[in-house]
Amino acid sequence: MEPVRNYSQSLKKVSFFLTTLKNILHVPVNVPSSVQYAITDDCNMNCKMCPIHHVGTKMEHADYDTFTRIVDRLDGVEEISLVGLGEPLMHPRIMDAIAYCKSKQFIVKTTTNGLLLNSDKKIKELILSGLDTISISIDAINNFPEGAHNAHRVVNHIERLVELKKELSTDIPRIVLQPIMFRNREADLYDIITWGATLGVHRVNVLRMHKYFDTDVVMDRPDRKEEKRIFTQLRILKKKYGIRVDCLQDQFFEGLKGLSYRYFKYFLRLDSFCTRLLNYPYISRDGDVMPCCVLPDYKFGNILESDLRDVWHNDKLKHFRKHHNSVLICSQCDNWRINQLV
Repeated sequence: MEPVRNYSQSLKKVSFFLTTLKNILHVPVNVPSSVQYAITDDCNMNCKMCPIHHVGTKMEHADYDTFTRIVDRLDGVEEISLVGLGEPLMHPRIMDAIAYCKSKQFIVKTTTNGLLLNSDKKIKELILSGLDTISISIDAINNFPEGAHNAHRVVNHIERLVELKKELSTDIPRIVLQPIMFRNREADLYDIITWGATLGVHRVNVLRMHKYFDTDVVMDRPDRKEEKRIFTQLRILKKKYGIRVDCLQDQFFEGLKGLSYRYFKYFLRLDSFCTRLLNYPYISRDGDVMPCCVLPDYKFGNILESDLRDVWHNDKLKHFRKHHNSVLICSQCDNWRINQLV
């Protein structure tokens, strides 16, 4: 089996570098390998920084039958992330949705605030559903920042998730801790990484807080100089504890990919183009293809009416790719960029 495995790994490396080259040249892939699907826009938290307060999206669940019809039409897609502006675990059929995607051979991910991982029964259902990766938003271990993901109970839920995975002898779902960088709260980041390494989570994915909406959020984010100081410490902790720490603005991936990204990221032209438009569409509850969750008025086509490949290459989306930097929100968005814009 070794030659087959080596051949498969070689194909993945070739695919990765071809996709990277297309990103540099701002050429969209033929068919997106990954999609984000809004399984629900309802939530059990009220974080002040959440875009849902500004975009006018109804706080509703996706209809399950509509969901399955959409999934059936995702030809060529390899990975689906079941998360919209809400809390995925609130959907009454989230376990069925994950299992359905797995039955179609998708890699399945989701992002949660972790509040509903509040019983062994629920956690075991999630583990046995076949979910590949669960990202959990957590911004501190003890002293929680106001207006952020400040649910102290989630710490215990994550620890129990790790324990039950061990009891069930499974590596999935891989656990990703997902904190946000806040000004003067660097110690929280470092605590999360240290704690995550002790637990044995898969990785920590550090996010930059968005600034494309005017909000009354008490917390601010570090400026670029402060970010660079934080990045230095993240690299130290990564090496010290042997845990993968990602942050799009500094380091990403592992091994040779990670080393290449860190030193050559400026050549990827991330600051001149949104890479979501090249390989990662957002699909609404009803099947509308959009740039991302904060642009619900920009609809390029519907999966239930057209093939994803056709929507991906239609004139409306081509025009948006060419002119998206003239859209106000896009012009102020630096979540997927290296340098800060606002």
